[in-house]
Amino acid sequence: GKPMIVDMSEVGFLGSAGLSALLVVSEGREDRLRVVASDAVRRPIELTALDKLLAVYDSLDAALAAGTNTAAN
Repeated sequence: GKPMIVDMSEVGFLGSAGLSALLVVSEGREDRLRVVASDAVRRPIELTALDKLLAVYDSLDAALAAGTNTAAN
């Protein structure tokens, strides 16, 4: 299926409920959930080691471009 991208670049706080929601959405996907993260989002993702399950990007453009060189035309 198509990649799912969650743009959280404008989010100022990510607590346990948000982390849980990202985990639930990522479960069962064939590919890694792509998350565009602000610093406030990146820190809790890294502290909880969710960056091992999620693909974290600094910009929407980077998340959109990821994997395009392996995509079928």
